[in-house]
Amino acid sequence: MPMTLRKMAHRIRLRKPWQRYDETVSRDDQRLVAISRAQATRVDVPDCLVDDDGPAGVDRIHRAVYQRQFHRPSGIELGQRVLLEVGEVVGEIVQIRVNTFAVSAVDDGHANPSTAGGGSSLRLDLSGRLADHNELEIELESTLDAEDRPRLVGGVNLWILESE
Repeated sequence: MPMTLRKMAHRIRLRKPWQRYDETVSRDDQRLVAISRAQATRVDVPDCLVDDDGPAGVDRIHRAVYQRQFHRPSGIELGQRVLLEVGEVVGEIVQIRVNTFAVSAVDDGHANPSTAGGGSSLRLDLSGRLADHNELEIELESTLDAEDRPRLVGGVNLWILESE
């Protein structure tokens, strides 16, 4: 019988504190002029930012990088798995890094939860990759014609799955 996240699992919500770095794109007659990174903003995830016009003189936010530190969950036993679940996003996930190493997705039919409201999530197996102190970085990007800022609108969780 296959195991689901709801059966025989423990969830740790990674709500706050997160740091978000917004990268802005300025354009002149449809030509890319500059990309700059703003100071970090402290946010909660899900990030319920209300879209506004953004900083003065900037066409739009093109990329958002979310960073959060967390400790290795205690009490993990041999044979247990640790999964990272990233909920819905506005934009597309460019890369997810744990302790500066890129991680790839579990093939569950949800390769990129890029449509807000779609209810999909991305799951990554972190078993054997966690240190005592960890840094998670999620990089999102919007398409050049998108109007909404890229952001994490769904939850981010660690799941500890029991041995099968």
